[in-house]
Amino acid sequence: MRLTHRLIVLGWITLIPAAVLLAQPLPAPPEDAPPVVAAPVEPKIEDVLAKLEKITGLARKAPVASRKMNRDEIRAYVLERLREEFDAEDLDQEERIYRVLGLVPPQSDLRRTLVDMYTEQVGGFYDPKSKAYVIADWIDAGLQEPVMAHELVHALQDQYVPVEPVQERLRDNDDASRAYAALLEGSASLAMIAYMMNTPVEETTRLGDISWLMQMAMQQSQDQTPVFAAAPQFLKESMLFPYIRGSEFVRRLLETRKFNTLEQWLVSPPATTEQILNPEKYLAVPPEPALPVSWSVDELLTLGRSDGRSRQGGQMLLQQFLRTGLPKETAEAASAGWGGDSLQLLAAAEGQGGQVAWKIRWDTPAAAARFAAAVGQWPAGPDKPAVQVSTPAPDLTILRIGRSLR
Repeated sequence: MRLTHRLIVLGWITLIPAAVLLAQPLPAPPEDAPPVVAAPVEPKIEDVLAKLEKITGLARKAPVASRKMNRDEIRAYVLERLREEFDAEDLDQEERIYRVLGLVPPQSDLRRTLVDMYTEQVGGFYDPKSKAYVIADWIDAGLQEPVMAHELVHALQDQYVPVEPVQERLRDNDDASRAYAALLEGSASLAMIAYMMNTPVEETTRLGDISWLMQMAMQQSQDQTPVFAAAPQFLKESMLFPYIRGSEFVRRLLETRKFNTLEQWLVSPPATTEQILNPEKYLAVPPEPALPVSWSVDELLTLGRSDGRSRQGGQMLLQQFLRTGLPKETAEAASAGWGGDSLQLLAAAEGQGGQVAWKIRWDTPAAAARFAAAVGQWPAGPDKPAVQVSTPAPDLTILRIGRSLR
């Protein structure tokens, strides 16, 4: 899913409680001590940058401008970025793919849902176009500092290796765009946690896997974020993937690296969500790339007329699809050994829903066989798309997905 990872780099208020929880292993005051309540003070950008330089080892290369926006202005900004990044036809095709896969409801309005979610969730953001940090004017002063710390890491990332040229280079590689977003958001999230703990970022490796804590914070904050709570699970997981799984990916890198080598990661970022889910594949020398996958003329003639460009689904999207019909553990095991893929929306016949063809190359024939066996357990029912699987080669599978296959 490309659109939720290229749009803007955000400070999501859903995840702020995780940083606050990690920063508060403090002893309780005596019971008879009077409560001490300090009024939150709006943070100053120069103070936050100075502390970030100390804990990250990254010195700023230029000043960072800042400004505030109200809710209407942020909504207008999100809409404008959507228009810039996606033509209407491409966004429509992406939404149709998710409908066929059963990831969003049949009558979903993806554009409106995304804009509503961003407007509700964003606490601030760094805009690489204007090189400015923007704070939402409705955010409580007590939450502004962690949001600012997160977003100013994005400013430092952009100063070392400009973000927009990389995003543009990855524009038509959906899976690589997701992986790049996970690097950006994961490193900013860990730096935010280190900022709140007042410790070098490398010290966050001692916390172990904190993804569970981020998931818990998300669950606890849903009462305050009704739009997010009501959104399809797929959209929630897709939006949180770069923060939650990205944080664990960067934490793994920091076990053997310093945070101030971030520039090297940005120059050669992870290329697939498989590398994010399995950091050892990125840490390998050289990193394990996605295997090339293309459609032959005969395959496309057999499947039917394509509708739109071929897309890279990736291991993350494959897991999300499999979890709509299979247990979580089965879905994760079935997607292990993913090597590369190509996903194609097929034109719908009159009066029928569309179909998706998904060609997947596996690292080994055993991985392909394990996947085919798992898909053989796919449940039948009116609320699930039908799935057909074929194996044209020992390390290849082709899925054909759609309700019209029944």
